[in-house]
Amino acid sequence: MESRLLEGLSPEQKEKFLKKGTEKKIQAGKRIKKEGEKLSAAFFLLEGEVSVLKSSSSEEMEVATLSSEPDIWFSITCMLQDGESLTSVVAKDECLILELAQKEFYAFCRDDPEAGVILLQNVLKLISGFLQKSDQKIAEMYKTLEEVL
Repeated sequence: MESRLLEGLSPEQKEKFLKKGTEKKIQAGKRIKKEGEKLSAAFFLLEGEVSVLKSSSSEEMEVATLSSEPDIWFSITCMLQDGESLTSVVAKDECLILELAQKEFYAFCRDDPEAGVILLQNVLKLISGFLQKSDQKIAEMYKTLEEVL
């Protein structure tokens, strides 16, 4: 399995880390996580396609469709801090996910500090990328709002 989260780990470290997670088959239409739910796990989409949903004042709207082709991890921030999910994720077709609990993630980092540092650096890179994209979107929305007003 190739993943930006696992970059820099040896094949043995990757194998050991992935064994910390639990593979789950998710049936089409089943909710993997719900907006507002407190989570202490992250999910890696191994196979399939999911819908990312966000509640509006009147309904739940699809904001993205994700497939396993690119490197898709979601709820990493929830795993790190027992956070509330900002979106819901529903399987569009039968999916295979790897669920990684916070307890297992941190245990791996403590047991293999060298690999733990690499993982935490990779997590920081992923989160920094998300923040950068969010900042760009906010700037674009602000510019659009300025033009309209």
